[in-house]
Amino acid sequence: ICVARNVYHEARGRSHQNQLAVAWVTRNRHLITGRSLCEVVFESRSSSGSARRIAQFSWTTKTHTRAMERAAWDQAQLIAWQVVHRSDTRDITHGATHFFERGTNPAWSLHSSARQVIDAHVFVRINSYVMAQLR
Repeated sequence: ICVARNVYHEARGRSHQNQLAVAWVTRNRHLITGRSLCEVVFESRSSSGSARRIAQFSWTTKTHTRAMERAAWDQAQLIAWQVVHRSDTRDITHGATHFFERGTNPAWSLHSSARQVIDAHVFVRINSYVMAQLR
């Protein structure tokens, strides 16, 4: 359910491919870190010198009071199920561990590989993130 929530909040209204890619980033992070899918989705850390939390997925720091759009939620659940449970679903991100909105250029993205642009997002693999998890 955590992967579906991530797909819903990060890519609702985007193309099937974009939603699939968000699910793959979540799964890739799970496979690399060994953490549960929910731990990956809700991963956060304290901002230095402040009480503010910095989350891997920004929607997890916000309160959501609006009801979910039923069709979008159903689609998010289907995509999440495919990526998590079906071995024949291909990773269209080529191992991406992060993504960001096109038109932005976060500093952390400069040290990335395997860039894939899918609709409104750029999907990247951050090698330092991968290496840090393997230690």
